[in-house]
Amino acid sequence: MAGFEVNYRALEECGSVAAAQTGVFGGIGDGFTPGACDASIFGRLDASEAVAKATGGVETAAAGQFAPAESLLGGIARAVEAVSASLRGAEDAATPTRATSA
Repeated sequence: MAGFEVNYRALEECGSVAAAQTGVFGGIGDGFTPGACDASIFGRLDASEAVAKATGGVETAAAGQFAPAESLLGGIARAVEAVSASLRGAEDAATPTRATSA
């Protein structure tokens, strides 16, 4: 495509990183189980129970984010691959073919 240069290596690297991170977030989510936090780990503070309850809330909220992150990253990896394939197709279509002599 005249006047238009595509860095396919950068696209491939971006897609590869997104695909790799998809597995990372999936693995974390599979192994992450939020649980009740024992207030005693915060010592004998008046607020220990409240801090433990808040910590449990953060764990629960985090647990709900791993699957969406995995899904979004997978979508990014697929989208980058689709963009790369579309650009290659457009580039191939724009490149004149040469007739070969027999």
